[in-house]
Amino acid sequence: MGRLKAALTLKKARQTRQRGRAIRRVADKLGLVYFGGIDAKHDDIDTVRGVTTSTTHRDKHFAIGTYDGYDLSIVDRHDLRRQPTGRRLLQRWTIVHIKLINSSPDRHSFFMPLNRSEEFESLFVNSRQLVPLDRYIITNPPVEYSLRYQTLIDPSRYSDLEPLLDSSLYNSLITHFWPHAVELKGRHLFVYLTEHRLDETVLEQAIQSALWLAELIDSRTTA
Repeated sequence: MGRLKAALTLKKARQTRQRGRAIRRVADKLGLVYFGGIDAKHDDIDTVRGVTTSTTHRDKHFAIGTYDGYDLSIVDRHDLRRQPTGRRLLQRWTIVHIKLINSSPDRHSFFMPLNRSEEFESLFVNSRQLVPLDRYIITNPPVEYSLRYQTLIDPSRYSDLEPLLDSSLYNSLITHFWPHAVELKGRHLFVYLTEHRLDETVLEQAIQSALWLAELIDSRTTA
């Protein structure tokens, strides 16, 4: 039992280092500043928030800067979360965060990949206002989108989200984001990568897709 635990610990350490190398290399390419691990309680840095924020999460391999006209940050986050079943599960996310230029401060939605739904269910304990979109719309999204994603929204702010919900958004999520989750909260856009092995190509593609989506959102939001 002790050998198995040691082997698992070593495997996790290797994965963390590998993810860190990918983030550092991408940060260097984009001209971001790399900080390594950060402590939100003590470090004077604008940390990444969103639904993965908790009192127990830990951030490593943090990078921040400006790219293509947007404030951009990347962080590798892990947390030991209690699942709806009661068991505790170690969860990891590499998060791409973009600060939008135009603001709809109360807007909140989450685009959840159905094949990763178990990994995200525990995140909504503190976001109970988010409910499935299909309860509030008459026209359903494309079938391909519905097979891959579920859209969760704050129904009280549906009017803020409605201008974004069209074929260009749905097709982009299918083609460029899946299987990543996407959160839109106020002026903040988050993309959650859950791959155990993160490489530069996957991360760079996620960043480029996030920048495209940020431009789309800003073009349809009144400042």
